[in-house]
Amino acid sequence: MTDIQSLEAIRQRIRELESIPMVPAILRPLLEQLNRPPEHVQLEVLVQLVGCENSLTAKCLQMANSAIFGRSTPVTSIRGAVIALGVQRLRAILLSACMVDMFRSRAGEMDATILWEHSFACALVCQQFARKIHYHDPEKAYLSGLLHDIGLILELVIHPRELQSVFELSRTKALPIEEAEQAALGFNHCEIGAIVAEEWHLPAHVAEVIRFHHSKEFAEHQDVVAMVHLCDTLCQLGGLGFGFPLMVQVDFVDDPAWQAVLKSRPELGKLDLARFTFELETYFEEVKKTVAILFRG
Repeated sequence: MTDIQSLEAIRQRIRELESIPMVPAILRPLLEQLNRPPEHVQLEVLVQLVGCENSLTAKCLQMANSAIFGRSTPVTSIRGAVIALGVQRLRAILLSACMVDMFRSRAGEMDATILWEHSFACALVCQQFARKIHYHDPEKAYLSGLLHDIGLILELVIHPRELQSVFELSRTKALPIEEAEQAALGFNHCEIGAIVAEEWHLPAHVAEVIRFHHSKEFAEHQDVVAMVHLCDTLCQLGGLGFGFPLMVQVDFVDDPAWQAVLKSRPELGKLDLARFTFELETYFEEVKKTVAILFRG
């Protein structure tokens, strides 16, 4: 049973955290541009802003040249990198990099980078999966995958030692993270993430992904929630989890999430899962390289 008193205390801690609103000065004007409708984004202003921060420039160039984005010719300019990445992906990269920087010094004994690596990998796999089943908005799947574990990030900030114990329990007892959290803390990162989504006014579909990606309930946006659930599991099975393998038996076809996606995307029924999983093995290697550029570079 969820410890409501503890969750209310966490809500208060989230509101009090000084680090959350403190983003690098360059991020505010960048996000102002990136949050505009695509036709209203001022490309040259965006290029100038990205060029103001050396480490950001380097990361954008590295990402634009990553094999995972299928570049056939090298990108050698900031302008080329901005065009190659696109507005939505650039926004996700900026937010990810800045969040890691903000939380790194507060993360105690655990490294927040591990959690962001998993989230970014999940975003990329969600996007690939969405394309495979002809989902209408792969970028929506990408953003949802990126933010699905935001509750773990905040849990790490608020209770770093306790979360480290949760991860140890998960590893030694072969328990899914959310079950280890429930056993050790009385609540899990989905519940914490739901508080974050409410406090930060995140889009409804992202809020539902955060709250329900480990649940058999899929709410209004069940297609994207279920997709993130499946891709989260694929990432953990593929070595893109939390530093240790997922030691559970998984039958995707019988998973309620699979059935939820199948209901709205009949194309899933034609997907050769064994072949797709095999293809993902190569894709995972590129994901790991891309993740290293953003978080370890």
